[in-house]
Amino acid sequence: MKQRGKKGESCRNFAIKPNGILVTANSAPTPRLTLLDGGSYTFVGAVGFPILRKLENARNISMSVKYLRDDKGFGCRFCAVLDGAQDIFGSIWHHNQSYRALVSLGAFIPGWTLICPLKHTCNLLDHYERSDFWKFASESSSVISSRYGKCAIFEHGTRTEMSATGCGVGHAHAHLVPLAFALEDEARRVVPEWEWRNCLATEVKSAVKGEEYLFVATQFNGRATKGSLCILKEPTSQFFRRVIADKCGIGEMYDYKKYPMIEVASRSADQLRESASKLYVSA
Repeated sequence: MKQRGKKGESCRNFAIKPNGILVTANSAPTPRLTLLDGGSYTFVGAVGFPILRKLENARNISMSVKYLRDDKGFGCRFCAVLDGAQDIFGSIWHHNQSYRALVSLGAFIPGWTLICPLKHTCNLLDHYERSDFWKFASESSSVISSRYGKCAIFEHGTRTEMSATGCGVGHAHAHLVPLAFALEDEARRVVPEWEWRNCLATEVKSAVKGEEYLFVATQFNGRATKGSLCILKEPTSQFFRRVIADKCGIGEMYDYKKYPMIEVASRSADQLRESASKLYVSA
């Protein structure tokens, strides 16, 4: 099955994925997409559903095809997959009615997970004050820790969907990453000139007063999580990814756009799904 698309054409039943490949949902049609970059595309049947691949460079399509907001509220690359559209390796490994835990694209650390609210928003300020967020995040952290070790938690907090601080993702998400070093200390060391303050996660909203921010805690401790908060003076992209990559000695591999690490992410998703299935019905 092949069908070409060019600039300005609209295609129904396709949803953009965090990994950059667009696929159909297994059930209800997903929102309208419009190809904006003028490239030539082809639909190729695979694994029971069509995959949209850019003819000249299939690996880089996520940077050139935009997912447009429609009347159902889909307006970012995460919304469709969080709502149930199938991605190529099944990134979601735990869920409930309000939240999803999914393996991160560019997960150069095995087990690297994103905690995302199902309802679209651009930061987690309100969610830090919700008990159901902490319950779900605690469940997810327990699974990750049992498999890979204790987790750090961090967020690149944005004010708008298009801010560079969001690392190209307009949907709120916290990172849970198993690390063998103190990320909080390392972040402070990398930029000592920035103003960091100690802060409970539940107090981040009142502290930032609408500004963009970075929040990090070396150890996740549920609602009692306490870490370091930095209010940003200008948008800053992939800050904690850079810090982790530098500490691990892998330099530019911080960039999930250049290094999607699909094999690591896929393996982590399978392992976490297996571990979660032993504890939680939703896995």
